[in-house]
Amino acid sequence: MGASEEALGQEVFMKVATVILHLVYLGVLLIFDKGFVDKFSTDPWYTAIYLLLFVATLAWYFRSPDLIHAWMLFRAVAAVNFLGASAL
Repeated sequence: MGASEEALGQEVFMKVATVILHLVYLGVLLIFDKGFVDKFSTDPWYTAIYLLLFVATLAWYFRSPDLIHAWMLFRAVAAVNFLGASAL
């Protein structure tokens, strides 16, 4: 497996992990915050705005990965691995 394939695998893993983390956070909110659930059922505009921000946040993570420190860390590791492999 080449360095670029490994970097792509890490990138896909980070995207999946980000989505799972956000879904877990939403699940915890829905389970433990009864006011949040009540607001969702009584105010459809609140639900729409919350879900819009939720999706927009995930889209921002995927569209601007260079602004996220974790992405920069994984890209740096991939670059070091690539440079180390090409030096051999």
